[in-house]
Amino acid sequence: MDVRRSASIDEPLMYLALRVDGEDDFTGPLVAFVRVALPLDQVEEQLAGLRRVVVSTAAFAAVAALVLAVYLSRRFAQPI
Repeated sequence: MDVRRSASIDEPLMYLALRVDGEDDFTGPLVAFVRVALPLDQVEEQLAGLRRVVVSTAAFAAVAALVLAVYLSRRFAQPI
């Protein structure tokens, strides 16, 4: 992966290039390269959304664990 400013549209883009190996019935082995690019703003938006999901899930799990801990501690402390 590489992040750089595009010369053609003058915007920061994230580039990814992958090698694709394959076979052809006529010529035998084939090698191709696939390159894609996304605007860095779009990548950052997706990461921000993912961060929101992770933080929300962690907060929900923490609250659920706290509620369960309070319930269990009261239940076990009652007989004493």
